Amino acid sequence: KHTHRTAGFVKVRGVNIGFTDFEDLMFRTPEVADFRVAITFDGTADHLKLFMEPAPAAPADATDTVAGIIKHTFEITPDIEVVAPGSIAKSFEGSFKPPRFKDERG
Repeated sequence: KHTHRTAGFVKVRGVNIGFTDFEDLMFRTPEVADFRVAITFDGTADHLKLFMEPAPAAPADATDTVAGIIKHTFEITPDIEVVAPGSIAKSFEGSFKPPRFKDERG
């Protein structure tokens, strides 16, 4: 019954993260060219893992900047993995709507 109400967000460590809000934040952040998110559970806690393609002009500390922006906005610190330029778009090939958020808590 609640599927439609909960389809646009995920709860991580008690914090509701709206997909649209997160996407808007990432696309407003100049250090980020593209991104994908995986929500994982390591047996004790949930983790928000951000796969990020840095913008071409992003400084070397771009991941620290992005982590700080996410922490300030959503009150959760992400695990960030920098990936090669174009790899995220390539993983979305064949998808009508890019699956930017994947809940892997199973």
